[in-house]
Amino acid sequence: MENTKPQSGSEIDQSFGGSVGVWAEGSKVILKAITKDNQPVSLTPAEAKRLAEMLKVFAAQVEAK
Repeated sequence: MENTKPQSGSEIDQSFGGSVGVWAEGSKVILKAITKDNQPVSLTPAEAKRLAEMLKVFAAQVEAK
């Protein structure tokens, strides 16, 4: 998998220096979590809700294709 995300993606920046990215790629929704120290990603409740909304949007885009 490439290390870059398409411009159509969305990203949630994390206070710990990592990020969670979501985007549509072909027939799939890609979820990529990156941290500085290769640690599990933890989300605040607000971030989790935003991520869920982003997943819904990109899933709808993939289904529409």
